[in-house]
Amino acid sequence: MREIYKKIDSKGFALIASMVVMTALILLGVYALNFTIGEHGISQSQSQATKTYYFAEAGINEMIHKVKSDYNTTQAFLNGSLNSSFTINRSDVLADPKASYLVTIISTGPATAQIIATSTYQIGNTVARRVIKADINKATNSTETWPSGLVAGGLDGYIKFTGNNGNYTETGGKIHANGFIQVTGNNTTVKINNGSLSAKQSITVAGNNSSIATPPPSYQSTPTSTTINLPQIDFNSAATTSWYNRANTKMTCTEFRNLFGNNQTINLTGVTYVSNCTGLTISGNNNTLNIKGILVIYGGITFGGNNLIFKISPETDHPENGAGILVSGNLTINGNNLSANVNGLIYTAGNLNIGGNNPILAFKGGIVCNSADFGHNNSTLNLIYDESVILPPLAPALNTDSPIIRINHWEEQY
Repeated sequence: MREIYKKIDSKGFALIASMVVMTALILLGVYALNFTIGEHGISQSQSQATKTYYFAEAGINEMIHKVKSDYNTTQAFLNGSLNSSFTINRSDVLADPKASYLVTIISTGPATAQIIATSTYQIGNTVARRVIKADINKATNSTETWPSGLVAGGLDGYIKFTGNNGNYTETGGKIHANGFIQVTGNNTTVKINNGSLSAKQSITVAGNNSSIATPPPSYQSTPTSTTINLPQIDFNSAATTSWYNRANTKMTCTEFRNLFGNNQTINLTGVTYVSNCTGLTISGNNNTLNIKGILVIYGGITFGGNNLIFKISPETDHPENGAGILVSGNLTINGNNLSANVNGLIYTAGNLNIGGNNPILAFKGGIVCNSADFGHNNSTLNLIYDESVILPPLAPALNTDSPIIRINHWEEQY
């Protein structure tokens, strides 16, 4: 009997073991199938997202081209009267029947507008959707005078002092924002000597132990009806007076970036034009950038690294050009122990952002930007307004046109 039970037990155990193995193999197969399907789904989703992104970007670029090249669209943009009648609706994009985009443009003010591009791509019963929004503007102010030391000339241009332990002083001229001026950093003082501080929306102090001082004859004015538009800078039109055509040195973003490393001294003389920069980042420590004349950046640029030294002054042989940095996009300077001695104009058609710790900044001339954020800590900034230094780069006779600039960018994905 014991042998019979042993045989039965062995058969039972063998059957159970076989069932366990088969179940494990089935589960493993189901897992592998689900994993493969999941991986395929992820890959397909990524592919759709990439396609819809580029189709939406194509829609944005088509609308910008329309604003530049179509007379009626250009005039409506400059006059601030763009509406739904200027919508672009494309199907079969790039001969692909699954792809389409819808692009609208609405004026937010004269020579400023918001573009919204919605692209779709269909695979089977699923539809990938991407929405991209972009703000565009064009500087149109052509002026013979410039009484302001610091201007945020965007439609709602702001000036923010967000760093802690800051000491900001302007002597002479005006500080003005078409939007608001705000001090949110702690232990920060903003002082205006022999000038004015004005904003169309508001001037506020929210940081602890922070203040804005305007001792007489200086004063504050808010809200004000004054709007100061960005002055026109002709970066690269066909005119012989554009900065591109006036440049004695031209280089690509890569060539410019390769000038920097660690412990480098870069000397630029005359008009240096750096072309087609998108998100260019300069890195490296202990670098000195010595500009005698004008550095022109078409696009956006970020200067990073620690112990960076800026020196900007007019060129001896061609003082009529003036001195400074002219940027068609955003300008960011972000590093510790920054030192700047600037005798010229800082102009950026996008946003100006200065961050990092322990900077010592001495400016003689002026700063013009769409918006500004001074977010550096333990900082000292002295700005002395000097119109004679500001005006040469802004000369209307030498700046007969300006490019359309993309300022902000938002993405949504469905």
